[in-house]
Amino acid sequence: MEFNDVIDRRHTVRSFKDIDVSMEQIKRIIDAGIKAPSNNHLREIEFIVIKDKERIKEVIKKIPKTQSPKRVEFIMNSWKLKDEVQIKMYQDSIPKQYSMLCDANVLLIPLFKNKKNILEPKSLSDLNGFASMWCSIENIFLATTNENLGYALRIPFKNEIEYLNEVLEIPKDYVIPCYIAIGHKDDNENIEQVKVNFEDKIHFDRW
Repeated sequence: MEFNDVIDRRHTVRSFKDIDVSMEQIKRIIDAGIKAPSNNHLREIEFIVIKDKERIKEVIKKIPKTQSPKRVEFIMNSWKLKDEVQIKMYQDSIPKQYSMLCDANVLLIPLFKNKKNILEPKSLSDLNGFASMWCSIENIFLATTNENLGYALRIPFKNEIEYLNEVLEIPKDYVIPCYIAIGHKDDNENIEQVKVNFEDKIHFDRW
């Protein structure tokens, strides 16, 4: 796929077909993640790959399986959303936080080595490992798109992180930034994207 096509086609997918993703594809995707910029040049990032369905269910058991329409409405009202495209996206995505991980063919858990408390940084440099991990994750998203696959991402809440550290036997100096689901996109999913003219976002010399 041409690079600009990958950029244009990259978007989050939350409904997947029950079709296998090969380990060769997963290895290429992770290799792309490893090649992202690294804050200390050491690339201290690791990945846990889970394909067994029962193991995936065990790992994501702390995520609520369903969200009632009333609960979704409450969440969205608390965010005071205004944009109609954004509202429709959240109406679709909030109820799928469990299913999009459970139904994917691969659950990928990225980790980065971090000696600082990223929730209470004393300076921006304390977030260098966190920033490098997200550079890696963006490479993963682009590589997944290049494989004609889809992905979904979820940021874990505190109770999920504590559980994940235990069930995945994570070393204490490693941090889990997110879950990543990877699989073949369901053809019926068609979430509208916000349209933005990039030239409107460019400022020269000053705002």
